[in-house]
Amino acid sequence: MAIYRVTTFGHMQTGEQWNTTWHVQAVTGLGATIAATAADAVTEAWTGTSSPAGKLEDYYPASFGVDGVRVEELDGAGRHNVTQSIESLALVGVSTDELLPPNVAVAVSLRTDLPTKGGHGRNFLPGPVVTTVVNQLLDTAVQTALKNAWLRALNWMLDHAAPVGIFHRETVEWDQVVSVDVGDVFDEMTTRRNQLDEVRVRSNLS
Repeated sequence: MAIYRVTTFGHMQTGEQWNTTWHVQAVTGLGATIAATAADAVTEAWTGTSSPAGKLEDYYPASFGVDGVRVEELDGAGRHNVTQSIESLALVGVSTDELLPPNVAVAVSLRTDLPTKGGHGRNFLPGPVVTTVVNQLLDTAVQTALKNAWLRALNWMLDHAAPVGIFHRETVEWDQVVSVDVGDVFDEMTTRRNQLDEVRVRSNLS
């Protein structure tokens, strides 16, 4: 068996790139197959209408999108790439509202059966449009929709023999994800803030 790192990547309004990563355990040599499966899973989260209801495209504008999925098969130590496969995507949002700032994110928590801190991981989705904010928190209906969309993607991977799990690099062990949840408090991605070009206005004191 091998560990595969699955990275979904795309573009933002400001020109910055965003990405989020899963880890999959499967037999060796399946990079291209897993890439195709992951591309279908992300498409299901983005535009899918199956149950439970919720589509990511509804909460992002047309200037924001998903450009592809990259899959890297890791070596036995879980540190170096053995192979790489890429599937291109051209998914964009349908909202006409303005996005939240690039450093704002929504954390999707991935849970395993382990009752410790090592039993969960996170995917960070870029912040959605401003109309999803109610009293400075993520609107409850949107919260459920984002959770449902990501749940469908994870179930798609599971149904196609490529389950998502938490990879422990120190021990080179992997635990399968069994549940997913989304909170209503927004997170912050400092790496996106550092990459954002800032335009300033300035005045001298009289």
